[in-house]
Amino acid sequence: MSLAFGLRMPLRYDAAVLGFLTICGLSYFMGTELRRWSPAGAGSANAMLGMVLTPAIAGTALALLIFLPFPPDWVSARIGESAFWIFAAVGTFTSRKQPADSSRDLALGWPDLALLLAAVLVVRLMAPGIAFTPQLRPEN
Repeated sequence: MSLAFGLRMPLRYDAAVLGFLTICGLSYFMGTELRRWSPAGAGSANAMLGMVLTPAIAGTALALLIFLPFPPDWVSARIGESAFWIFAAVGTFTSRKQPADSSRDLALGWPDLALLLAAVLVVRLMAPGIAFTPQLRPEN
């Protein structure tokens, strides 16, 4: 799109840096919000492990399994996308405030599982139409 608008390279780099910083900041504040949702009495390390790191690692592994098969180079891209959760982990670990009503139950229900299964089904149905192998170019 930047080519269509004829944007110069410095402006493209500025937009990329701004986007990176925005995602980092948003992830940090997401971590502070997740800390508020953690169970009463949970320490910072436990909240970070249970609310951010474990779901991020398990979610990345699940996403890698769902999108199989694809080239091994794409694995690093998925892991790079998940690396932004580090900023959420820092936000969860450094946040100290916790409301008194944080003991509310956050259990998964059948609608959550049904939505997860529907999303997996849609991805698997769409995957056969996507070419996952790199196309070889003829050498000149």
